[in-house]
Amino acid sequence: MTARAIGESITERTGLPVVVDNRPGGGGQIAYGAMRQVAADVPVVLVGDYGTFGSNAFLYKKFNHDPLTDLQALTTTVAFPMVLYVPKSHPANSVKELVTLSRAKPQTYASQGNGSGGHLVGEMFRGATGADLSHVPYRGSAPAAQDAMAAQVDMLFDGVAAGAQHVKAGRLKALMVAGPDRAALLPGVPASVELGLPDVQMTAWFAAATRAEAPPALVQKLHEHVARAFQTPKIATRFQELGYDTMIMSPAQFAAFMKKESARWAKVIKTYQISVD
Repeated sequence: MTARAIGESITERTGLPVVVDNRPGGGGQIAYGAMRQVAADVPVVLVGDYGTFGSNAFLYKKFNHDPLTDLQALTTTVAFPMVLYVPKSHPANSVKELVTLSRAKPQTYASQGNGSGGHLVGEMFRGATGADLSHVPYRGSAPAAQDAMAAQVDMLFDGVAAGAQHVKAGRLKALMVAGPDRAALLPGVPASVELGLPDVQMTAWFAAATRAEAPPALVQKLHEHVARAFQTPKIATRFQELGYDTMIMSPAQFAAFMKKESARWAKVIKTYQISVD
């Protein structure tokens, strides 16, 4: 979605064609390899998320690049918080009740897969609260949410937009936003900081980078193209309606942010011995 928004914006403003080449897999390694194969005189942007630019380098034993040195940061784009959901039928109506219940009856938590955002924040939650939890990885958000709604698992950390629709439909309950602030789509749900859990924070952010050797003038031009896309009212509104917040940084700010996030996830992954290999 973010890549298409960037391409749409550039083409509308400049008339230049933009090719969006989806290369999923390997936590961003396949996309990085494809970017390196683009001719040197063709401007290219690598679009990814917090995993692509932060956590994945520590989840894979042999990652094929270092995002901090092999990429030139452009900007973050949009972001949304992860939320703790439980089935509508679950007896707990608060985080305190959930943690207390887990000590008498161990709980299962679903995630979008090993090393996913749901897995990382689930382990942080377990460590911070002492809740007795077992991880159940799925292949993506949809099947994890489906089993959560069917009460096949006890809880799930997922994006605010992905779960808010199910909360409104009465299929899930939201107990906590994993962040410093409440979410606009779920204003009645407390943030983790409010609940005394400042270390349980997970914002799914998206961003863009280019080749490390890109000249400064091109870096600035690409930064402006990407930033303008998400500051365009039409595109900004589209993402806001999905629960995303605009998150624009300068290349220097994003580089510093990427370094900070990488250090944070490296510590979490080492502490809880998380791996995808």
